[in-house]
Amino acid sequence: GGNDINYQINQKEWIKVFETFESAILENINYQPRARFLDSKDGEVKITSYTPNTIKISFSNGAGKTLLLADTWYPGWKAFVNGNEETIDKCDGIFRCVKLTDETGEVIFDYQPESFWVGFWISLVSAVICISQAFLLRRSKKKIVL
Repeated sequence: GGNDINYQINQKEWIKVFETFESAILENINYQPRARFLDSKDGEVKITSYTPNTIKISFSNGAGKTLLLADTWYPGWKAFVNGNEETIDKCDGIFRCVKLTDETGEVIFDYQPESFWVGFWISLVSAVICISQAFLLRRSKKKIVL
C-alpha cells in the first residue's frame, strides 16, 4: 500500500494527502510558490500571466517588501512595477527580485535583450542601404539604355 514507499525520503518534509493500495500522493511541506515575498508571509502574490517573454504578477500588502520570482536572473529582463521601471536584483545568487514601494499593484517582467535591438537596427540599416542601392542601380541602367 501507500506505506510501502520503496525509496528514501525525509518523512519530516512530506505529508501523505492521498493513497490507494498501489500508490500514495505526498505533499512537500517546505514548498514555496514561484512568486512570493522574500522573508514575509503577509500579503498576496499571484502570477496572473506567464509566457516566455512576459510574466505578470499581482500583489497586495507589498509596500517595503521584496518580491521574489524564482526564475533565473538573466540580462535582458526588465521589471515594471505599476508601469514604472524598477531594478531587478539577484536574490539567493540566481533568482529575480524587485523592491516594492506600492501597497498593491502589478509587476511585469519583460524580456527585452539589447542584442535584439542591436540586430534589429543593423538589419534595418542594411535593408535601407540594399533598397537604395537597387533603386540607384535600376536608375543608372535606365540612363544607359536611353
